[in-house]
Amino acid sequence: MAITNITNANTFGQWLSTTQSLVSVANSLTDGPTLTANTLLRLTHAGETLNVANTAIFTGNIAVTGSGYALNVSNSVYIGGDLLVGGNVTLDAIGFDNLTVSGNTTIAETLTVPNVFFTTAFANSGSIQVYNATVLNTATVNVLSGNAVAQFDAAGTGVAMAIALG
Repeated sequence: MAITNITNANTFGQWLSTTQSLVSVANSLTDGPTLTANTLLRLTHAGETLNVANTAIFTGNIAVTGSGYALNVSNSVYIGGDLLVGGNVTLDAIGFDNLTVSGNTTIAETLTVPNVFFTTAFANSGSIQVYNATVLNTATVNVLSGNAVAQFDAAGTGVAMAIALG
């Protein structure tokens, strides 16, 4: 709400109404319930922050610029819509527990996991490639390819005997 400028030429009544307008704006700023401002709010002093004690509602986009962490959230985050990430996602191992996916997961490129434990793994189409696997219990393998036979013993006779004996 714009407040009309006053000069020496204004009447006492105009001074009174303009002063009352300023008091109303000041009270709205400190006591609410609503302050409507058509301006840009800048907090430029070092150490200044914007603290919201209740819910903050943004009806437009939020643009975070500058150096360092652009957004630092120290509590849980709920996203009601899609989360679109244009860059990389790094999950810090310190304090990071689990990634739980309730629905399907599509990975268009390579998923690299340095140490994985399978209880059960299925590939309905395509394949699951496991390198340097250590089997602690039982492994049921329907197809071995590549140099898998040579990995069991140099001549492959142990595998051939196991297949022949059933």
